[in-house]
Amino acid sequence: MSRLGVRRSFVGWAALAALVVVPGSGRAAIVNLPVANLPAGGGANFTFINNSGNGFSVSDADIGGQFDAFDDGLTIRVNGAPYLSPATVDLTGTTLTSGPVTLSGLAVTVQFFADPNSPTLRTLVSFTNPTAAALSAVVSLQTNNGSDGGTQTITTSSGDLAFTTADRFIITDDAPVGGDPTNTHVIFGAGAPLVTPSLVSTTVFANFGTEGVRADFNLTVGAGETQSLLFFNQIHTTAALALADAAVFNSNTAIADAGLLAGLTPAQLGQIVNFNFGPAAAAVPAPPALALAAVGATCLAGYRRWRGRAA
Repeated sequence: MSRLGVRRSFVGWAALAALVVVPGSGRAAIVNLPVANLPAGGGANFTFINNSGNGFSVSDADIGGQFDAFDDGLTIRVNGAPYLSPATVDLTGTTLTSGPVTLSGLAVTVQFFADPNSPTLRTLVSFTNPTAAALSAVVSLQTNNGSDGGTQTITTSSGDLAFTTADRFIITDDAPVGGDPTNTHVIFGAGAPLVTPSLVSTTVFANFGTEGVRADFNLTVGAGETQSLLFFNQIHTTAALALADAAVFNSNTAIADAGLLAGLTPAQLGQIVNFNFGPAAAAVPAPPALALAAVGATCLAGYRRWRGRAA
């Protein structure tokens, strides 16, 4: 093959790899808020992502003809100040990334990922300290339930109806069948994570009611360090379906095996402080697109070495 042919071969593979992203995710794009919908598996939709008077939120969610899961979900406050997104966000398929925004000296980003294989929304909130000294903050996750005054606790991870700081998740609904979607709120993981909630509550900001799920976390982020908090929300048409699917959140390995960590690098998993992703979970198989990107990088490196020898 001629030198030109070799060059075209290397560059062709690299260009192909550069154009491919995670399967089903589409190409990255900078878009204006609001984002109308992040569709997930099982016919779930997480809708109207935008800033509101309560902060940057997923305004609602629906599944199977049942609507009004949220009255502003997944809002974040840092030392009491709400996270408000810039007017534009990165939208790559069903992954939306907002920020960074500076709050209490920390560079904060919020990322939503709608899983294509289950009615799950994954939220990753990252805090980077750009200063030369440690910074401490109280981070509050607050979701207002669309079920309002009809909200009832179906169960918690401990198997009772009392929502305490020991509970990794809580399932809420207004009726076991029908009505608004059943909500599963996952606030931390199994396996003794570094950080667990300092406060939980079923009372949040007012928006047609104050019923919801709140979890506060005390973070101390070292100089130059990044820490992240990870949350999962599922919606279902019945409480029975929600209970069955919640079992995946009893094991970090099961979470990884279910594909709910797709697109997160080992470095990102290592920054998450409210889950304990050990080596087994952290070694998430690279999606085919990411593997192809690695092939492209290898091809470029090989071409550069070949060109240097041929010169």
